[in-house]
Amino acid sequence: MDSLAPASSVTEWDVPVTLTDQAQQALGATDRPMPAVHRDAPHDLPALIDLAQRLNPETRVAWEQARVAAHAVDAASAEYFPQIGAGLVMGRGRSDITYDLPGLGSTTVDNTATATVPTVYAEWLLYDSGGRDAAVRLARRLALSENIGFNLAHQETVLDVTREYHELRSARTQAEAAAEALANSRRILAAARARRDQGLGDVVEVAQAEQALAQAQLDDLRARGEARSARAALLASVGVAPDDDLAIATGPMPLPVEMTQRLDGLVRDALVHRPDILQAVLNLQAQRAAQAGAEAEFQPKVGVVASLARNEGGLAINGNRFDLPATDSLALLTLEVPIFNGGLRESRRSAAAAEVAGAEAALAAVRNEAEAAIITAYEGMRTAVEAVRSAESLVAASRRTAEATLSAYREGVGNLPDVLAAQNGLLDAEQLASQARADAHVSVAVLAFETGNFQ
Repeated sequence: MDSLAPASSVTEWDVPVTLTDQAQQALGATDRPMPAVHRDAPHDLPALIDLAQRLNPETRVAWEQARVAAHAVDAASAEYFPQIGAGLVMGRGRSDITYDLPGLGSTTVDNTATATVPTVYAEWLLYDSGGRDAAVRLARRLALSENIGFNLAHQETVLDVTREYHELRSARTQAEAAAEALANSRRILAAARARRDQGLGDVVEVAQAEQALAQAQLDDLRARGEARSARAALLASVGVAPDDDLAIATGPMPLPVEMTQRLDGLVRDALVHRPDILQAVLNLQAQRAAQAGAEAEFQPKVGVVASLARNEGGLAINGNRFDLPATDSLALLTLEVPIFNGGLRESRRSAAAAEVAGAEAALAAVRNEAEAAIITAYEGMRTAVEAVRSAESLVAASRRTAEATLSAYREGVGNLPDVLAAQNGLLDAEQLASQARADAHVSVAVLAFETGNFQ
């Protein structure tokens, strides 16, 4: 035991080398399966979603879980059929018995018995007051719930890829804005030096322009790094290695249109399509089936038991063999009537009733959460679409201000702090607009996800 537990509470446990070797073997055996892709053409969002649905391990896990649940239905249905089996018993026994006979002395009798007994038996439950039917209904509801979970895993994958894709688009746009700001900082520095040479400026303005250029270079470096990180996050959500050279197209996309459907109608239609609502309904049905199974334990069960055996054995006494073949058959009608088991059935029935009540409460809670999530997504989409217009207006106004202040500074009218402030304002506005556009696209995906209509 000492070798299996940490030796001290203040030092880390030494991981065995064998475990790391096993981990290496396991990781090597589960390399990412990369299907044939057209690497000569950049992948847009639909192509990335298609890859994710084939490569993301979460969807594969959900699929296997659904298959396990389907097999459980088969296992429950098997209880309707007779259970048939065969057995074989073979053996040999020997006994030496010595008898002391008065006047005759002692004698030994050698008994050797052999037996070969093949047996076929069958057991069939004919009636169980609905217990098997309840078990099958329970298994079916759980299987359907796993299928809904499989669909949910796909929808979550699509949502994750969509979100990461638009985050990458925003990061690349912000990197372009940072590069433009860097170019503007170089032009501002050139203008400051020109004003100094003309006697209109001084070394302070040049130093300020050089400081602004250094800051712009740092901002550009960070923006490019964030774009690379966003690309790695997108590839990870797709199921591709983050360092893969897969080309990704992030060109302009049309902005989403405003929602025209009324909110109350949207909520009403969406509730019956949400996976969590469907799973809660199936869970309630499953618990009711389990409750029926608990009630069936109070009722009698009727079955049939039958067996057929053939004994091909014999007996040898002092070398004289006697064959003793025999055929045994048995057929019984069984009746099981529960009488007392220490309150176990009553406990199970009470627990099943509590599970049903809990499932009903869970369905109500899920409905409340779903309605809140749909309303939040609906309002979030409306706000995000309106924010894009405001952000684009801000960019246009900031660009006009930046161009005007720089032009005035070159002509010797303006001052450098105003130019730098205007350039920073333009960069901030472009970054806000880029994030607003990404938020608008993501809000559409979130609303589709929350309404259960993510296609």
